[in-house]
Amino acid sequence: EKTHFERKSGREVQSQGDFYMSLADRPVSHTCGDSPLAGPSGSPRHNVYIIDEIGKMELFSQPFIQAVRQTLSTPGTVVLGTIPVPKGKPLALVEEIRNRHDVKVFSVTKENRNSLLPDIVTCVQSSRT
Repeated sequence: EKTHFERKSGREVQSQGDFYMSLADRPVSHTCGDSPLAGPSGSPRHNVYIIDEIGKMELFSQPFIQAVRQTLSTPGTVVLGTIPVPKGKPLALVEEIRNRHDVKVFSVTKENRNSLLPDIVTCVQSSRT
């Protein structure tokens, strides 16, 4: 598939197949609840962020790339995110994340997708202590 730029509704967009992303869009941050998640027994609080997909289209947004790097570098932060399986030309930010010493990658397959949740929860909880 060829990636290309075009104008749509007066805005510059990036397209990949049937998907479009406005290059003017900025990363959006949503919070769950009123405060960061508390650690066990009064330990310091940690923020948990969920990033659903760090993929090819998202990498056309420099603000998104900067926000991901800043979030990953913030002490006391746990990130649960999805990255694509390596294939074809490597995606720089994805490989940077995959190769971080503080990242645990779970490979999700049809065979294990229904049994991974306890392992992921344990990993997130142990990262918060």
